[in-house]
Amino acid sequence: SVVSTIDVTLQEIVEKAIDEFQEKYRDAAREGAGSKTAAAIMMDPNTGEILAMSSNRRYDLNNPYDVVANGLYSEEDAANLSEEDRLNALNELWRNFCVSDTYEPGSTAKPITVAAALETGVVHDGDTFLCDGNQTVGGHTIWCAKKIGHGIIDLEGALKFSCNDALMQIAAKLGEENYSKYQNLFNFGLRTGIDLPGEARTDSLIYYPSDTAPSENLIMGSTDLATNSFGQNFNVTMIQMVSAFSATINGGYYYQPHVVKKILSSDGGTVKNVEPVLLRTPISTKTSALIRRYLYNTMYGPQDANGNNATGRGARIAGYAMGGKTGTAEKIPRDKTNYVVSFIGFAPVDHPQVVLYVVVDEPNAVKQSTSSFAQEIWKNIMKEALPYLNIYPTEEI
Repeated sequence: SVVSTIDVTLQEIVEKAIDEFQEKYRDAAREGAGSKTAAAIMMDPNTGEILAMSSNRRYDLNNPYDVVANGLYSEEDAANLSEEDRLNALNELWRNFCVSDTYEPGSTAKPITVAAALETGVVHDGDTFLCDGNQTVGGHTIWCAKKIGHGIIDLEGALKFSCNDALMQIAAKLGEENYSKYQNLFNFGLRTGIDLPGEARTDSLIYYPSDTAPSENLIMGSTDLATNSFGQNFNVTMIQMVSAFSATINGGYYYQPHVVKKILSSDGGTVKNVEPVLLRTPISTKTSALIRRYLYNTMYGPQDANGNNATGRGARIAGYAMGGKTGTAEKIPRDKTNYVVSFIGFAPVDHPQVVLYVVVDEPNAVKQSTSSFAQEIWKNIMKEALPYLNIYPTEEI
């Protein structure tokens, strides 16, 4: 028998929140459910254990081959299906978005860029940057989300206000070699080795310095470095992203994610305990503590003198001190139509016990490009999950 790390109660909370979101926004801007895909992973950042994992793509585990019972086809349509079409439909249904699908992460990747820059010493706490709304890099004008600019902001503000302009300046200081080195240390471009089938390869979906690039198409130029700094123009999986983020806030320890806790024999004896596997320590505890503080203020920090607001405030839960980061990624062909939005956060802020990552691919909305959709799911999950995990409010309400 396999004993899983998945907690049934947390799994139920996650699935319910996703289902409620899909129904709430059904037919809001187009016919269909609340999004193309809504998915979430909850992890213990101190062990790599996956506590819950789900998306809106679900099927009856006791009857996985029935295309009618699983809502893929009507009985009439199913009768006329070829075997190949039936299996293709089932393969899509069985596909685990959290492990097998890739996408551009958007601004949830920014804490990793900032952590790498702090660790290498090219930036320091308190450094300031001028955001005038864009940077011209490699002949391209690349815009910040706030086109009029954030004005002068500090390093914390780069995350707190999710400033693309500041991140491009930070990445330029970091350089292609160091940026690529830290992508590798945080396992981007590599499989995590999670004990589930179908984990996607992303080695051909990131860029490399010219001396290590596997092909000319993957050589990182100045424009690639600039866009990669804020989570565009390279791909990740959810399991890669939640594992990397956990290492930025847990003291700097990258654990291999896993869903098997132990294996029992037929008489109930323990054959094997699956212990946490520490793969590497990409950053120091000092850098990790700074990132936690920055991400706390990304949710709870006040408006600054330039009128900039903390971008993660929509995910706050009364009485809790947490940290988190928003994400918005424009999908190819980058025609400002379709987006992947996300939110990743942790609690409690000083000694994180749980990380939750929510991704919403193409929200059913006229304007998809707001992370509020992901923050809504995140908040609905966490306000039920935290008391269950014996994490209680510590702040005045």
